[in-house]
Amino acid sequence: MKKVLALLLAIMMVLTLVACGDKKDAEEKVEEAVSNMEEALGDLESALSGNQEDMQDALDQATSALDQYTSAVQDADIPQPSGTLETYVAELKASADFQQNADQFQSQGLLYDIEARGSKLVYLYTYMVEVDTQAVAAGFDDSMGSMMESLLPALKTEVPSMEACVVEFYDVAGNLILSREYK
Repeated sequence: MKKVLALLLAIMMVLTLVACGDKKDAEEKVEEAVSNMEEALGDLESALSGNQEDMQDALDQATSALDQYTSAVQDADIPQPSGTLETYVAELKASADFQQNADQFQSQGLLYDIEARGSKLVYLYTYMVEVDTQAVAAGFDDSMGSMMESLLPALKTEVPSMEACVVEFYDVAGNLILSREYK
């Protein structure tokens, strides 16, 4: 279950990234990969209420879709954004996709935000209910860490001025549960 939540978070982060990009100039395979990721996310959400085999199949499909997207972005001739990280974050937060993702996280008991801290893109997740903080940290390190490593090339393509991506989780009282930085 921890791996499913971590994968869900990773996919949603990628989808928020795509929401702000200039998709008109992107290659067809990037858009196809995004479509596959959205489908995989839907399958993954449906599988959460299913059996272990359904969850594993959905997890495998989502992981494959994420790999396809990362590869497609690296191979595509996507124009580099000219704005600052702050501009990127402002545009992203103004998008309907960002709000949809924030609503989706909230329905799962998480507040979701993104901000620029200097040259770092920071994803913030705050639990709205009491959680086992050790389990959150263990689940994150087991699966999300390696996913973020594979997402970095896509993030840097989207936001060239970004030097690092930070993911932070807070408990219901606002205490930092974990913070990981990826370069």
